[in-house]
Amino acid sequence: LTVGRAGADWVVTAHADRFQQDDALWAALTDPDIVYDHTPAQVQFALLPAVLAETGMQLHLSRGIAAITARFGPA
Repeated sequence: LTVGRAGADWVVTAHADRFQQDDALWAALTDPDIVYDHTPAQVQFALLPAVLAETGMQLHLSRGIAAITARFGPA
């Protein structure tokens, strides 16, 4: 996991040999029209959109087989 800054944005990247990704779960982070039934282990996915809205930040995701990057900053 790496965390850094790019101008006014925060950039968080997770690296692995391979990720098992739930596309609907990740899509729900940036699309408020997607309804997702979160499990207790996914609470961070349920809370992040509300925190971003409260702080006026916008999230941009880049997902690949071996890396996921979340870049967030002022909307």
